[in-house]
Amino acid sequence: ECEILRHIYDFNSVVGQAAASFKPSVIANYLFGLCKSFNRFYANLSVLNAEDPKLRQVRMALLEGFAKTLKQGLSLLGIETVERM
Repeated sequence: ECEILRHIYDFNSVVGQAAASFKPSVIANYLFGLCKSFNRFYANLSVLNAEDPKLRQVRMALLEGFAKTLKQGLSLLGIETVERM
């Protein structure tokens, strides 16, 4: 959970770095790392079956933040996203 939260927190500075250096690959690498963090989280922790309802809400909010960050990052790269798979 903390790993994903740290990645989301770093988004603005990564975008600033990419803009300053004219390297969109900085954003692409960041998004790749963010997705790897999400995969580790999803493989190890249950969201909908969390034992505490508050924990479930916090994890759902974290996943919503992940989805928004990923969508915004992909948009900056010119990649359209689908709403549901």
